Amino acid sequence: MLTEVFSASVYGIDAKPVTVETDVNNGLPGMELVGLLSGEVKEARERVRIAIKNSGYDFPGKKITVNISPASLRKTGTHYDLAIIIGILMNTGDIKDRPLADICVFGEVSFNGNVNKVKGVLSAVIACKEKGLSTVIVPAANFREASLIEGMRVVPVNTIKDVVDFLNDGLIPDVKHESEADASAPKETLDFSDVHGQFMAKRAAQICAAGMHNLLLAGPPGAGKSMISRRIPTIMPPLDYEEQIELTRIYSVAGKLCENGLITERPFRDPHHSVSRGALIGGGNNPMPGEITFANNGILFLDEFPEFKRDTIEVLRQPLEDGKIVINRVFGSITYPARFTLVAAMNRCPCGFFPDRNKCRCMPGEIARYVSKISQPLLDRIDLKVDIPAINFEDFGNRIKSESSEIMRNRVLKARQMQKARYKDSDTKYNSRLTSRETEEFCVIPKASKEKIKDLFNTCDFSARAYYRILKTSRTIADLEGFEAIQEKHVNEALMFRLTDLAGTC
Repeated sequence: MLTEVFSASVYGIDAKPVTVETDVNNGLPGMELVGLLSGEVKEARERVRIAIKNSGYDFPGKKITVNISPASLRKTGTHYDLAIIIGILMNTGDIKDRPLADICVFGEVSFNGNVNKVKGVLSAVIACKEKGLSTVIVPAANFREASLIEGMRVVPVNTIKDVVDFLNDGLIPDVKHESEADASAPKETLDFSDVHGQFMAKRAAQICAAGMHNLLLAGPPGAGKSMISRRIPTIMPPLDYEEQIELTRIYSVAGKLCENGLITERPFRDPHHSVSRGALIGGGNNPMPGEITFANNGILFLDEFPEFKRDTIEVLRQPLEDGKIVINRVFGSITYPARFTLVAAMNRCPCGFFPDRNKCRCMPGEIARYVSKISQPLLDRIDLKVDIPAINFEDFGNRIKSESSEIMRNRVLKARQMQKARYKDSDTKYNSRLTSRETEEFCVIPKASKEKIKDLFNTCDFSARAYYRILKTSRTIADLEGFEAIQEKHVNEALMFRLTDLAGTC
C-alpha cells in the first residue's frame, strides 16, 4: 500500500514542502530510502525500525520503499523520521487509513520512541502555511517556535504513541514544557552611564545605532573601545516583527534557538580573532549560517581587528555591500541574510600605545605594516572612524554623570522614526541601506559642502563609495538633531569621522 505524508526540506533559512511516500509490499524484508538524501536522512532506517518496535508496534517483515520527493531537491536533517513512521504504521493498520492532505509532520525519533527536537521548524511551518496546510505535528520542544506563525494548528508530541493517538482519535497530548532557564537567568546590565569621558566615541555610537553605520574605534589598551562597543545594542531600537521572525529562522535552522521561541533582542556577536573564514561567513558540507548571519540586524563586533587573518576579514567586503552571503556548492547555492552592522576595535600599533612616545617604541614601518593588515577597500566600507584617547584620571572623579543608554536610545528612536516616515514607500529601513538613487534623492547637501568634498577627492583619494557613504552619514546626523534638511555642520561632522587618520590614510 502506498501512503503520502507531507513534510518540508530546509534550504538556507527557507524551506520547501516535500512528500514522504512510503510503499510496503511483498518482497525481501528491508527498507530502502531514495530521493537525493544525505547520510543523516538515510540513517533513519535503523532509527525508525527500532523506535517502532520499542514503542510496542509491529514492524512489517516486508519490502519497504520510502521516496522523499521531489527527487531533484537535496534533503538533509533528521526531521523526516516521524513522517516515515506514520507511513509505515498506516500500512500496518496501527494508524487508521485516512487522508493527511492538510497535515505536515516533522520530528526525529530516538530508539525508545521519544520524539526529539529538530532544526528549522519555524521555516518549515511557514512553508507549510504557504502550501495551504492547516496542521503541523512537531516535537514538544519545538512547540513555542512553531506557534509563532498565526493560522496554523500546532500539535506537540513527545512520543510515537502521542502521534498515533492524535491521528486515530484526535487526542492532543498534555505536553509539559521544560522551564525557560534562559529567560529566568540574570542578565548583565550594560549602560553607557558606566563609560567615563570618551564623548566623541559615544557620539559615534549614537550615529552608528541611528543609521546602522559601520564603526571603527582605534586607541590604546584600556581606553574603553570594547566597553563602548558592547553597549551599542542598548541604544538601538527594538526589532520589528518581520526582523524578529527572520532572526528566529536563522537561529532555528542552526539549532541555536532556546526554549523561549521568538528572538526579540538585537544580536551582538563577537567572534575571537582566531575564527575561521567558514565560521565567520558560513559554509560546511551541509552549509550552515556563520557569524555574519547570526549578527543579522544587529552588531558584529571584531575586537583586535588587525589580529584577524587578512583573508578571513576580506570576505566581509561583499556582505557589507549586499547584505547577504551566497554559499555555492555542487548541489546548488544557498543565500543567507547578512545585514549586520560592523563594529571593530583596534590598537594603533603592535604595542598599542602609539602616538604616546613615552610608552610606544614601535618604528614607523612597524606601525604602517600593522595598520595595513586592514585593506583600504575594507576601510572604505567603514563610515565612522574614531581615535579614542587614553582615559584621564580626572574623568573618574568628574561629578558630571554620563548620559544613560535610555537618554541616548530616545534620541536614536526619534531619528529612526524620521527614517521610517521618509522611506515609508520603500523597502529601505535605515540610512546606511539607501541605494545610490535614493541617496541622491534624500541626502541633498549644501553647495558649499559639495565643494569641500570635491576638494578632498584628490587629497584623500575618495572613491564613489566614500562619497555616498558620507552623504548617508550626514543624513543620519541631521536626523539625530531633528533636521529635515542636511546642514553644512552635519556634513562637516560626517567628514570628521571619515577623515580620522590611521597611519597616514584618510
